[in-house]
Amino acid sequence: MGKAPIKVNEHFVVITDDKGNETKAIYSPPLLAESQNIRVELRKEKNHNRPHVHIIKKGSHKSYDVSIALDNFDVLVGGENLKHFAKDEYQVIIDFILEN
Repeated sequence: MGKAPIKVNEHFVVITDDKGNETKAIYSPPLLAESQNIRVELRKEKNHNRPHVHIIKKGSHKSYDVSIALDNFDVLVGGENLKHFAKDEYQVIIDFILEN
């Protein structure tokens, strides 16, 4: 993936606060990087307080999703899917996140 500008696939939603003020927000899901069969996405999700990214690897019959915390790179969800990533693939993703 390397150091590159963040590629964002933006969609906008309108948020209305309790006073009726409207603002536009980026939503669903900004695509941070994509390389062949791997995507790194930042999604807006309710009930997720810890900043994280989703790493999705598309296999021949199934996709494998892993959620990684941005503060210390803990695997939050999908640890069982790591076996589908080559060690160097996973390290390239972590390096990309660190650099960007």
